Amino acid sequence: MGHSAQHLSHLINLMRSLDITPQPTIHCDNEAAIVITNNNASSKRTKYLIRAFFFVKNLIRKEKIQLRLVTRKEQLANILTKSPLPMTRSKFMEKVNL
Repeated sequence: MGHSAQHLSHLINLMRSLDITPQPTIHCDNEAAIVITNNNASSKRTKYLIRAFFFVKNLIRKEKIQLRLVTRKEQLANILTKSPLPMTRSKFMEKVNL
């Protein structure tokens, strides 16, 4: 999520220079990551994520981005990282207009 937010931050700056005011949404299938980011929760297990956590939290607080929980089946990025069943693959291809 941190890398996505970083790339979105650059795209937001570019779009604002073109007088476009976007509010992109990061679709995440990791419920724990969204809960930690939205509730300012922290634990010993999340210490190594602290920089990315605060970066994403800051973008959300400034209303530059939004987070949305999606199911694993809805996550379009899975087509690039997992080997789906043929029927599922065709659904993904349809959703991304391929």
